[in-house]
Amino acid sequence: MTHPSHRGKGLFIESSLAAISRLSCSETAGVIGFPIRNEVMPGHLKAGWKVQFEMPIYILPIGRSEVKSLKTMLIKVVSTLFEFSTRPLRFSMFKAVKIIETISIDALSNFYNSQKTNDLVVLDKSQDFLEWRLNRPEIEYKTFSCRSVMTHTIAITRRMDLNGLRTLAILDFESDSPSHSRRLIRHLVQYSINEKIDIIALTTNKENAKRLKLLRFGFFKSHKKFKVITRNISELGYGFTLARHSNFRMTWIDSDTV
Repeated sequence: MTHPSHRGKGLFIESSLAAISRLSCSETAGVIGFPIRNEVMPGHLKAGWKVQFEMPIYILPIGRSEVKSLKTMLIKVVSTLFEFSTRPLRFSMFKAVKIIETISIDALSNFYNSQKTNDLVVLDKSQDFLEWRLNRPEIEYKTFSCRSVMTHTIAITRRMDLNGLRTLAILDFESDSPSHSRRLIRHLVQYSINEKIDIIALTTNKENAKRLKLLRFGFFKSHKKFKVITRNISELGYGFTLARHSNFRMTWIDSDTV
């Protein structure tokens, strides 16, 4: 399907329809897709997929990487000024709250299992899934946790290159306390400064970003975005199209590409 001599022959659509046909014999009600390349979208639409909503990339400029050109110098200056000017947004009185930079898969799974997900369209982050998802070869994932007796906030991250910028990508961010969210993001900013990162980035649907209060902590919505698509397999799958977008909680962890 990727070789030039095999393109334009309907292989993508036929393989998609064949997979959907097999799923129709199972208990699967519907499928959620997270394409990262615009080139594949026409094939998905022809196979009956529907675009549900967009997932912007929210960024917080840090600007601490090494200067290699005039362009990187300008990015560094503007980003550093932005990070410094938004520090009051991340001020937290909870300095004594414990922050852990290494969390076991088991502890991470327990945290997700403790979250209330009734009536939500959210990935089942089981221990088996996390062990598979966070073990891509040659990639180091780092999980941060900010917790007290009653509340808990986590961030799953990895370092990557995003359009030539050294990026701390947040695959998933979940919290049951805005105060702890602010404290953990403040820690991630300091971590990024120490690691000479250009930007912190997180992609999620805008309703989830609003719930997490990302804009209040210094993030802003960039022009880059992905689309979330769904495909009903059975009549039960109509729940995807009827669900409110506020019920979706999707992040980069829902895709195996980051």
